[in-house]
Amino acid sequence: MIECGAWPAASGYYWHCARGRGKGLPTVKPRDEILLRVFIGEEERHEGRPLYASIVAKALAAKIGGATVLPGPGGFGPSRHMRSSLYVDAGPRRPVVVEIVDAEERINGFLGIINDMVTSGLVTLERVRSIHYGRTRRGNAA
Repeated sequence: MIECGAWPAASGYYWHCARGRGKGLPTVKPRDEILLRVFIGEEERHEGRPLYASIVAKALAAKIGGATVLPGPGGFGPSRHMRSSLYVDAGPRRPVVVEIVDAEERINGFLGIINDMVTSGLVTLERVRSIHYGRTRRGNAA
């Protein structure tokens, strides 16, 4: 059994989890970061490959913390046309979301790359509190 708890600190909350008989895990401090979301169509291309794949490749090259591509079963944009794998007339125009989380200065630097790649879509930014588990970029435990 794992028991977790949080308590207030000057810069947010600290989390602590304990497994079994008092064996504790290290205290984890949430980080203030930015979540960058890029909403695009699955069919969008950049330099001959899917745009979502190009964004992920550029994020990797820029040493961004990580990127995830999420398929959207359906949606619509300013054109008001439904895009979905459920509608026959929608064709291959299904929505895709690329999510990237990293420090604000790294995301701000990456926005210029996104701006040069995306010709149709939506980019959103929001502040998030993230907790990293496992390995960090340097290969150390988080």
